[in-house]
Amino acid sequence: MTAEVSLAPSRRKSSVKPASIASYPVLRKRIREKLLSAQRAIELLKVLSYHETGRLILEHNLHYQERADYGEKVISRLSKDLEIHQSILHRCVKFAERFPVLPIVATWPQLASNPHEMDKNSLKNGLSWSHYRLLIPVEDDKTRFHLARQAAEKKWTAARLEAELERLEERELEKFSGVKAQKNNHEPKLLTPKKGQ
Repeated sequence: MTAEVSLAPSRRKSSVKPASIASYPVLRKRIREKLLSAQRAIELLKVLSYHETGRLILEHNLHYQERADYGEKVISRLSKDLEIHQSILHRCVKFAERFPVLPIVATWPQLASNPHEMDKNSLKNGLSWSHYRLLIPVEDDKTRFHLARQAAEKKWTAARLEAELERLEERELEKFSGVKAQKNNHEPKLLTPKKGQ
C-alpha cells in the first residue's frame, strides 16, 4: 500500500494563530531581529572576505617579490578583471598587513555553516568594516590594537572610534607643536561688497 504525500498547503483553516506572531508588535520585533541578524552576518562576511582577499594578494606577491612593480600590476589587473576599484583592493592588502590575525573577529562565535542559524547575539562584540577602515591608517601597531580592543570591549560605534582617533591626533599635534590644537568649527566669512561701495 502506497501513501501519497501532497506538497500543497492544507486547506483546513486553523483557528489557533501561532503565539510567536499573534500580535503586530511581536511580528515587528521578530522581523527587526531577523533583519539585524542578517545585517550583522553580512558585515562579518565582509570583514572576513576583505581580510582574506588582502591575505591572498600578499601571499601571491611573495612569489614575485623580486619584481618591484609586480604587486601594483597584480592589483591593476585584478581590478580590471574583477571590476573592483583599485582602492578597495589596496585597502584589502593594507588590512591584511595591519591585521595579520583578526583577534577581534576571532572572539565572535564561529560563523555557522548556515548563517540563519546564528543567534541575534552572535556578532554584537565584533568590529565592523567601518571600524577597520578607520583603524587601517593608524601607523603604530600598539595604538591600533589598543583602539581595536577598546572599541570591541566598550562596543564603540564607528563614529565613537572616529572621535577617539581625532582626539588622539589632537594630542599628537599638541605634543609636536607644544600648542593646544583648536578646532575651527565655523566657516570663514566671505567678504561681500556692500551696495554703493
